Amino acid sequence: MAWTEQDYQEIVARLMAESIGVNEVPDAGSTDDISSLPAYQPANGTEVPTVVKASLELLVAPALDAADKANEAADKAESNATAAQTAANTANEKAELAAQAASDVNAAKEGAETAAQSANTAASNANDTAEHPTYIGQDHYVYKWNKTAQAYDKTDIYTKGDAFSIKKVYASVANMEADKNNPDITEGDFVLVNTGDVEDPDNAKLYVKADGDFEFLVDMSGAIGFTGKTPQFSMGTVTTLEAGASATATVSSDGTDEGGNPKYKLNFAIPRGNPGAPFRVAGEYTTLEALKSAVPDGSAVDGFMAVGTEAPYDYYAWVNGDWANQGKIAGGGSGNVVVIPAAAMSLSDQATSDEIFNAFGGKDAFMDICQSIVNKDTVCVVADIPEESGMKLVYIPVMAVATYTDANNANFMMAIITETTFQLIVTVTDGIATQSSQVLNHIYEAPSDGNVYGRKNKDWVKVPENSNVIILPKEILDLTGSSSSEEILAAFGGIDKYKDLLEKLSTNNCLVQIGEPSLGSLRHIYTLVEYAVNFASNKQSGTLSLNIYNEEQQLRRLHFYLENNGTTARCGEASTFQLVRDTDVLTKTNTSSFTPTQPYHPATKKYVDDSIKESLYYVNNDKFLSYFITPAYRIDSDAEDSIIMCFNTIDNFKAFVDKAIDAGVTLVFINNNLNEKIYIRDYHVYRSNNNNRELSFIFNYSNNGESFQFITTRVFISYNASYGYKFVVKNLISSDNLTTITKKTAAEYEAIGSKDANTAYCVTD
Repeated sequence: MAWTEQDYQEIVARLMAESIGVNEVPDAGSTDDISSLPAYQPANGTEVPTVVKASLELLVAPALDAADKANEAADKAESNATAAQTAANTANEKAELAAQAASDVNAAKEGAETAAQSANTAASNANDTAEHPTYIGQDHYVYKWNKTAQAYDKTDIYTKGDAFSIKKVYASVANMEADKNNPDITEGDFVLVNTGDVEDPDNAKLYVKADGDFEFLVDMSGAIGFTGKTPQFSMGTVTTLEAGASATATVSSDGTDEGGNPKYKLNFAIPRGNPGAPFRVAGEYTTLEALKSAVPDGSAVDGFMAVGTEAPYDYYAWVNGDWANQGKIAGGGSGNVVVIPAAAMSLSDQATSDEIFNAFGGKDAFMDICQSIVNKDTVCVVADIPEESGMKLVYIPVMAVATYTDANNANFMMAIITETTFQLIVTVTDGIATQSSQVLNHIYEAPSDGNVYGRKNKDWVKVPENSNVIILPKEILDLTGSSSSEEILAAFGGIDKYKDLLEKLSTNNCLVQIGEPSLGSLRHIYTLVEYAVNFASNKQSGTLSLNIYNEEQQLRRLHFYLENNGTTARCGEASTFQLVRDTDVLTKTNTSSFTPTQPYHPATKKYVDDSIKESLYYVNNDKFLSYFITPAYRIDSDAEDSIIMCFNTIDNFKAFVDKAIDAGVTLVFINNNLNEKIYIRDYHVYRSNNNNRELSFIFNYSNNGESFQFITTRVFISYNASYGYKFVVKNLISSDNLTTITKKTAAEYEAIGSKDANTAYCVTD
C-alpha cells in the first residue's frame, strides 16, 4: 500500500518528538575523564533500542577486532560501493515519487474545488434557464432568455402562418412558364392562369411553385359553357388521408348564385404524417465488445441495444456503420433520458399526496425527475408494455416541463399525444403533492358528404342551411355621395333585389356580411357589418345604414336612401373612422409608464407632477429674509458670507444660476423654523464662459409694525472671477411716511394752500 502525505507527516512528527539531534550533544574539551560513548542497546519488550553508556574499556576489544577485520572489509568496500550507489539511486527515485504524489494530491484538491465551482455555476445557470422559459410573444415572435444580459431577446422566429392566397395571376400558361425564375415567386407560392375566356381550357388553372418549377394542382374553371358568367369559388371539404398517400384537390358543383353565376366548392385531401416510432430495446449485452462481436452489422436492427451489467444501461444505435452511444435510460432523473412510470398515467382525481409520490417511485424520485428536466438536456418517456407485443419494453415519447425550487417545492407537467392527448400536472407545495389530469380527444375529419358540419360535444353534427345570413356584394364599398341612382341599384343587383333586401332586414334578425370573392382565390374574406334599416309599409321608400369594419382597424359608414317614388336611390357621403385599441391611448386608469416625446403627445398626471417638481429649486434657510430686506453694499469676503447665509453654500448659488439658465426653474426659499416659503419667479441670471455668475431680482415685503409699510428692494448677487463677490440690496422707495407722489404745474402748486405731509409734489411747467 502506498504511503499518503499524511503518513509521511506523522512519521516526521514522531521522530522529532522522540529523538535527540546530533547538534544537541555537547562538545568535549579534552579526552580526559571520557568513560563512554553513546551506544544503542535493545530493551526487553520493545522494538526501539535505548541509548546507554558504554565504558571505553568495553570498546577496546571490539575496536581491535574491528581493526583486524578492516582489511577484509576494505576488500568488500569496492563491491559494496556499487550496491550503495544503487540503493541511493532507488532512494532518490522514491523521494521523487513521494514529491510527485504530494503534487498530485494538491492538484486533485484544486481540481475538486474547480469542479465544485463549475457545478455551482451549472446549477445557477440551470435555475436561471428554468425560471425564464422561451415563449411566444403577442407579436407572434419567439423570445429567448439572454443569461448574460439578464433580459429576453427577440428572435427571428415568426410563428404566425400566412393565410392561403394567390401570389400572382398570369394571362396564359406560356407567360407563367416564362416567369418561373421570378425571385418574388418562392417555394410553396400559388399562381393562377386567368385567360379571360371561360371557354379556354387553360382558364382558371391553379399551380404551385415546387422544386423551381410550376406544378399543376387543379382546374378551377369547372364545366365550360357558362359564357359571360363569373364562376364563384368557396371552400368545400378538407379530409385527412393515411400516411404516405398522395394529396388531391377536386372541384365540385354547388349550383348558381342569384346572378346566375356558377358556384363551385374546392375539396382537398391531405395525408397525415407518419407516426413516430417508439423507443424499443432490441437486445442486451454486458459490454460494447460483446455487442460488436454478436452483432457486427446492426443495419437490420429495429431498436436500441442495452449495454451494461446493471441499470442505468448505455443504449447504442447503429449510426453510419458503427454502434454509437445514445446515452442512458434511468428512472428518477439520471442520464439524458428520464422514464416516467406508467403508474403516473393512472392517478385518479382523488389521489392523495402519498399516492401521487408513490406513482413516481417516491417523493425523492419525483423530485429527481423535476431536477433532471430543469438541469439537464433530457428526453422524457413513459414505460409501456403492450400485451400483443413480443418486445421487451416500449417507451412512449412525452412532452414534459418542470420547475424545481427546493426539496419540498416543484412543478411537473407532461403531455402524451397518441390517439388522444393525456395531460398530467403535479404541483408540490411545502412537501404536499396535488395533481390534475385530463384526456383530450382529437378533432378528426368531418364527413365528406357535401354537407356542412360543426363540432358539438366532441363530435361532428350537421349544420342546416342558414337563410338568415346575407352576403352583400363587395361593389357597394365603391359607392360615394356622388354615385348615381343607377350605379347604386346596380351595385345591389337591381331595384327589386334592393327592395327585397330592405324588406328582409326589416322583418328578420339577420347576420350581414360583405364578401370579397375573387377569381382564383381559395377562400372568402368576410367583413362583419352592423346595420340599421327602415322600410315603409308601402314598399316604396326606406333607408339602410351600414357600419363596416375592415382589417386596417377602420370603420366605414354608408347610408343609402330610397326616395318616395320607389325608383330612385341615393347614397349619403361615406365616412371613414380610424379605430384604436385601448392599448393605443392613455386612459384614466392607466398604470403603464409613458413619456411624451412630441409637443402634442398626451402626458400622464405623474409625468406632469414630476415635471412640476423638477421646475422648483429649493433652498432651506432661516436667515435669508433679513438679508433681502436690509439695504447693504457688500463686496469680497463680506459678500461671500452673505451669499452663504442665503444659499447655505457658494456651490448652491452657482447651481441655481446654472439650472435657471438651462431649465428656467423657480427659486423657493423655505424657513422651516417659521414655516415660511417665498417663491421668486421673476429674476435675471447671467453666466459667462469664465464661470462668472449673476442673479438679480425685485423683492417685495411688508412691515407690520406700528405703522404699516410696503417696501420694495432690488437684490443683486454676483460672483466674478476678476472682481470678486458682490451682494447689494437697495430700496427702490424709502421713506418713513411717504405714501403719494403727484404731478402739478407751478400754478397748481402755488394754489395749494396747505400741503399734505405725506405727499411728494412734482412741479413742472
